[in-house]
Amino acid sequence: MIDFTIPGVYIIDDFVPEVFQDYLYKKYTKKTWYFLDGIDTATSYPNIEDQNRFIDPNNPTLDNIEEQFQFVWEPFHTGRNIFRDEDINPLFFFHYLQLHTNFQYNFTPQRCKINLQTNAPHFKKTSHNAPHIDTQEVIPYHWTMIYYINDSDGDTLVFNETGENIPVKNFTINKKISPKKGRAVIFPGRCFHCGTTPITSKSRIVANINFFVNSSIPWKSP
Repeated sequence: MIDFTIPGVYIIDDFVPEVFQDYLYKKYTKKTWYFLDGIDTATSYPNIEDQNRFIDPNNPTLDNIEEQFQFVWEPFHTGRNIFRDEDINPLFFFHYLQLHTNFQYNFTPQRCKINLQTNAPHFKKTSHNAPHIDTQEVIPYHWTMIYYINDSDGDTLVFNETGENIPVKNFTINKKISPKKGRAVIFPGRCFHCGTTPITSKSRIVANINFFVNSSIPWKSP
């Protein structure tokens, strides 16, 4: 059971029923995709100055970062006034999030983005994408959900370090989550995290959903 008053890392298998797992899989393995170089631009950060603001230049984790192009589809983004009715609605995910929390909370979507990464057999097995946070502001009620649309390699890493720790001098892993069709991982948006480019699987497809939980919840410190 997810408790949004405690900022943990929650993993739920079969987040949606199998019929919807299959629907999402078929939809996003046959979709026309848009090319995006790196995670946002050439890397997870627009430039080296921006990266240095979040990650200390001497952080040993930088030696393990490898990124390549990915394909992106963004059904919903409040900041960019994007809402594509023909695509998946973030409220679809919130319905099942309500079921997994006994309808205790209200959710407000911020963004829903689908990412497809193709395999990179030349990448090191120890490599991963650049650690980042989904909000630059420290907002207690901002959360991130990653839903895995297909089975693949390419673990998600959630780190102990948060937006309060920048620039981060060293990253320590809190949880490592393997992609599994139908699985969801949910954690505070202020937590640094990253994906890993698949090496053996043909592709890695995830839905990334950012949302707010009702602010009337009494917040408990980690």
